[in-house]
Amino acid sequence: MVAETNSPKAATIKRPRARVRIFKLVAILVGFGFALAVAEAGLRVVEKEATPQTPRMVADPVLGSRVAPNAPGHDANGFRNSTAPAHADVVAIGDSQTWGVNAQMPDAWPQQLEKLSGQSVYNMSVGGYGPDQYSVLTEQALKLSPKTIVVGLYFGNDLYDAYSSAYELPSFADLRQAQPIRDLIQDTIRSRSEALWNDEKNFHNSYGRHSVSGWSIWLREHTAIGRLLNRNGWWLGASDIDYEIDKEWARVHPDHAAVCDDKNVRTVLTTAYRLTALDLDDTRIAEGLRITKLTLGSIGQKTEGRANLFILMIPTKELVYAEVMRHDGRLNGNYARVVEMETKARQDVNSWCAENKIRCIDALPAMQSAIAQGRQLYPTSAESHPIGPGYAVIASVANDALKTLPR
Repeated sequence: MVAETNSPKAATIKRPRARVRIFKLVAILVGFGFALAVAEAGLRVVEKEATPQTPRMVADPVLGSRVAPNAPGHDANGFRNSTAPAHADVVAIGDSQTWGVNAQMPDAWPQQLEKLSGQSVYNMSVGGYGPDQYSVLTEQALKLSPKTIVVGLYFGNDLYDAYSSAYELPSFADLRQAQPIRDLIQDTIRSRSEALWNDEKNFHNSYGRHSVSGWSIWLREHTAIGRLLNRNGWWLGASDIDYEIDKEWARVHPDHAAVCDDKNVRTVLTTAYRLTALDLDDTRIAEGLRITKLTLGSIGQKTEGRANLFILMIPTKELVYAEVMRHDGRLNGNYARVVEMETKARQDVNSWCAENKIRCIDALPAMQSAIAQGRQLYPTSAESHPIGPGYAVIASVANDALKTLPR
């Protein structure tokens, strides 16, 4: 006797049931995919709101460009403050290291200085500015009748920025040499530094994309869901993906980077990129140093009798880590040259300021001490700006300087 399940009628019954199961499975997968898409979109919105956005820039006839007034996170003057006051006790002038990349507004060092000092502090900084712009901004800062102006001089790119602004912008033409040599007219530094910058960024952004084994890393780096799972330790494997990727980049390009793999203060250092803007053997950087001293002198003249002036020397991440790396025998090649050149430039500026009775305050000793104590002041990746605790150290140094002033 033939079993009933093998009958044509039973086969006909099984086909619709199989289709139903398939349809249900497809519906579940589609629903799951839709839920993931919604979650990804929502998390990206949250990330965007939590991350300081690059402000919209507008043309400026003197400065070259400036932040648009009332841009998100900026005041009516185009600076990173909650409001634009009529008066401030202290005005901080600088570039992205003073603006506060990697930190929310309250964690930038000028805002932290306000909490420490009890004085009102106005952050008058824009990423990409240099000493030439600082001199112009001093005039605007003095309109706030401050007791003190602090100029954050970042050696990582300010010497180059002083040169490039003077030789690119007509408003700073008076800073140029009367008869500049050809090397000064032709800027080759920008193209070299951009090539090194793009090399690291392209490596980081594409890492893991072209191999099945690397998909896990790519998803954790390039999707909001992956980043969330990774941050909370819910994804098996290494959680510090940025560090792992940039560490691999440094392994592939040992002449471009160095790695501090101390578990408490680990990070990746961009030695070749940093050297392009610090190499005093390059005529353009040497010219930038000369122009920097000119502009600091101009700032000193403008503030004399009107406000106290501090030049706050902000070191590069490479110099902050130099003693740790020297102790481990990893201060060599381009890295050693970066440290040599930055040290030379800092000594020159410090001596010049002393001769011209302009006070310099140095954040380097305090930052090196914090690193030696195992305090993480910078991202673990190749990013060069401090994080909140790093800005806190800079604010503390500035606050100590303010305490020396007569009340």
